[in-house]
Amino acid sequence: RLDTSFGSSGGGLNGTVLALAEQVDGSIVVGGVFTSFNTTPRNHIARLTRDGRLDTTFTPGTGAGGGNVNALAIQPDGRIVIGGWFTRFNGLSSNKIARLNFNGTLDTLFRVRIGITGTNYSIRALTVLPDSRIFIGGHFTVVGGKARNHIAHILPNGWLDERFDPGSGFSVGSISAIVVQLDGSILVGGDFTSYQGVSSNRIVRLSANGSRSTTFGSGSSGANETIETIAIQADNRILIGGWFTYFDGTSRNRIARLNFNGSLDTGFDPGSGANGVVTGLILQPNGRILIGGSFTSFDGTTRNHIARLNGDGSVDTGFNPGSGTNSPVTALAIQPDGKILIGGLFTSVNGVARNHIARLNANGSLDTTFDPGTGTNGEVYAIVVRTSTLNDKILLAGNFTAFNGTLRNRIVRLNANGSLDTAFNPGDGANATIETMALLANGKIFLGGAFTTFNSVVRNHIARLNYDGSLDMTFFPGAGTNDDVTALAVQPDGRILLGGRFTSIYGLARNRIARISPKEAALRWLEVDVDSVDGTRASWYYGGPGPDLNRTTLELSVDGLIWTPLAVSGSGGAGKWRFGPLQLPFRSLGYLRARGYSSRGSGLEAESIVQFFLTTKKHKFYIIRSPSGRGAVIAL
Repeated sequence: RLDTSFGSSGGGLNGTVLALAEQVDGSIVVGGVFTSFNTTPRNHIARLTRDGRLDTTFTPGTGAGGGNVNALAIQPDGRIVIGGWFTRFNGLSSNKIARLNFNGTLDTLFRVRIGITGTNYSIRALTVLPDSRIFIGGHFTVVGGKARNHIAHILPNGWLDERFDPGSGFSVGSISAIVVQLDGSILVGGDFTSYQGVSSNRIVRLSANGSRSTTFGSGSSGANETIETIAIQADNRILIGGWFTYFDGTSRNRIARLNFNGSLDTGFDPGSGANGVVTGLILQPNGRILIGGSFTSFDGTTRNHIARLNGDGSVDTGFNPGSGTNSPVTALAIQPDGKILIGGLFTSVNGVARNHIARLNANGSLDTTFDPGTGTNGEVYAIVVRTSTLNDKILLAGNFTAFNGTLRNRIVRLNANGSLDTAFNPGDGANATIETMALLANGKIFLGGAFTTFNSVVRNHIARLNYDGSLDMTFFPGAGTNDDVTALAVQPDGRILLGGRFTSIYGLARNRIARISPKEAALRWLEVDVDSVDGTRASWYYGGPGPDLNRTTLELSVDGLIWTPLAVSGSGGAGKWRFGPLQLPFRSLGYLRARGYSSRGSGLEAESIVQFFLTTKKHKFYIIRSPSGRGAVIAL
């Protein structure tokens, strides 16, 4: 039957409706040929309330100019993607496609990244995918300057999705560190001096497609020696450690902090710094910074191979590792409980025998409840922690062939107490050093290094393992790389960045950096539900080849702009985190933001945002947002 209560207050729209979509609060966004609603100007786009009246809080200004809105879709964070014939939105250039904020204003960050051209061109259809990407279809032949006949695939930030192409890449040197930033750009550190033929001393920022960022480090002379490690703070400032003694001509011994644009942050003053190489950096939730390396003092204070700094670069005297380790620390990882795993070349910690692996308490003292026995018989270069409600697991990789007397070639998994996890069996393991390792949300493990076989199967410098340690035969890297892989980073969408000494991968020229795209999708979804007994709860699920997380936070916003941390931490891990009980507002729009961090402590790894409107029934909101963008499908 016709709902006579809807739209009974007036004459409605003065032209054809070509597209509509319902928002989570029941409001309806419409696009089409019209120019007004009940005589109120609304050029080709409007929002109606549940009962069909004009929603005056949605203010698109002069709206879509130069043509109709043919298609639209709503992202779960409330933003609206529109496509059509138009060339402007509220007077600003927006060629056939635009994204609007929840209040109807233009999202200018999206607008500048895309353009559609072609004969008699327009967008006729669009859809937002569960992983936030956008497909568009219509009458066009070029998108963003690239040939795209009538269909194109756009990333959540508005960029055309192309293969990662570093061009000539890094002409000399190698890569030691890769970190993905919140906006999807990629920081790379190493001992190189140029990228794509442009001077870039030991650090460079790349866009998602592999091109060099011209706004990062402009005019800076960079670091005078190798950068070994990079971490990104919550405020987007960048910590670097390595061999260098100067950055942009200013003395900075082995550690420095940069502003977002790559300039030196002079507010971070480490004094005389470290007297030896800094090979590892970890950001703690309280803003303090753990460093490991071959140093024996920091700013004149004795610190043998491990230290903790305050946010201003000074030594944190509350962290006291005693006599420290007797040889360099080459790997660091942080547990959700604040305890710190260290690996390296050492055989003792504060005078106690610990062969190449140990765990410290939050204050720097040795955690004697973690007992690895005789440990490994060689160096540990990588540590990752998989958090679980049942039992945390610790993965070690490096240049050893045994753990506590049991054969384990270059990789081993431990239980939380330091004992060998016999359920993880890598067989013959790697035939040479594993230099870097990344844990995926689905439990699989990505490896890079000097090896050419794993469990006697050819795997040139890259391999993927199943959760039980067996070689993942569904991942076939072909010829692999022609030299060592020394750095890995997992993007939120599951693609994997590789860095190292190689100049080719899969037989294709790639100078020291490349990206691999898995066949599987990296999935994440945030679920909000109302429980009559416990109050409101939220669950964050993730799976596929995206990054594994071992610590999470939750924040609330009423406008999607200003966020308030909720005094609740996530519990769980291994693909699911639970938050609650919460006191979320009922019958009003709100936003939740979940953020995730991994044990490597290099900064934010994943993020999801959802717009909610709670009643008394259960609501589910699927695959929300990652650091590379926003957008997805909602199921109620």
